[in-house]
Amino acid sequence: MKPSRELKALLPSVRALVVLLVAGAPETLATGAQELDPRVEAGIKELSHDRRDCGLEIFHQVLKEKPDDASSILAMTRYLMYIRQEYAAAEPFARRTVEILPDLVNSYLLLGGVLIFTGRAPQAIALYQTPLEDYPDHPRLLFAAGMANALSRHHTTASELYEKALVLQPQDPLFHFCAGENYVKLQDLERAELHFRRSIQFDQRNVQAMWQLARLLSWLGKDKQAENFYVRALENAHSQYDQVEAGNSFALFLIERRRLEEAEATLKRLVEVAPDHAMSWNLLAQCYELMDDRPRRIFARKRFQELQDKDNADETSYLLDLLRQSQREKTSEEDVKQSPVETDESIEERPSPLGAPGLTPEESDNGGGVP
Repeated sequence: MKPSRELKALLPSVRALVVLLVAGAPETLATGAQELDPRVEAGIKELSHDRRDCGLEIFHQVLKEKPDDASSILAMTRYLMYIRQEYAAAEPFARRTVEILPDLVNSYLLLGGVLIFTGRAPQAIALYQTPLEDYPDHPRLLFAAGMANALSRHHTTASELYEKALVLQPQDPLFHFCAGENYVKLQDLERAELHFRRSIQFDQRNVQAMWQLARLLSWLGKDKQAENFYVRALENAHSQYDQVEAGNSFALFLIERRRLEEAEATLKRLVEVAPDHAMSWNLLAQCYELMDDRPRRIFARKRFQELQDKDNADETSYLLDLLRQSQREKTSEEDVKQSPVETDESIEERPSPLGAPGLTPEESDNGGGVP
């Protein structure tokens, strides 16, 4: 299952959380005294060959028959989260990890990650309260709690947690980056700039920090500095995700300054790289509208609409899957006829970005080609 639209808007932070959790893997592995149950490897093999139902059935057999096998349960949890990105499927394994290893911080980080990725950041906040009482100076735990608060729009609390984490790990580029993002939400642009610059200082190839710093500098009227960081970000952008996010932000910068031919060239390159990215088409339509090129504007707008409709359909399917999963967990064997859940308080209603002029790239949805 994929992250919800609200999480997509904060994908750089969410990716940081994945790195955070992976970084904790060696510590987690060190707790396992037993060797892995051989069925774990068999389940992974089934899953890797697209026999999902069979692989999950094997995993659940291990969980049922060996509920105290910490090593196997941890391995299955991490495989489902990191390799498969099936966070809802990982949940029962992550919950069992907390039950059998309640003194291990990584147990809470794993389950918290599941909750965040399935749109339940408020529940992650509640989960982190217990380990924070016991480990108030654990930097990764403070960071994860900050992330959950940021996703829940408790930005003041998030900034306090990020700053505590940074006192303990002052040279961590991820901590600085997420603190910068959060200060943008608080409209404290000076502190945001400071943290983005420090993130780049400690990670010279941090493309996300580069283009977000560039955007912030453009807001402050520092266009020359902004353009320098945009160029630097695009020079260091190797993944498709980084190329598109940095490129879209730069294209918007150019459109706002009516440098339309440069914006068009940038966007044409982007839709060749990622033809299914809706926001690039949206910006291209805006560019053609300002160029008074009606045929190409209509083509770009139509392509954007097609991709947006597809993404909305995928989003609906994703939310329905979450609701069904939640209902299955709540329904007992004796009450199988209980009505399906209609709403989920953890899923906030979000405004559609459809056609919004000047929409910032981090609010875009994946969606796609060039006229």
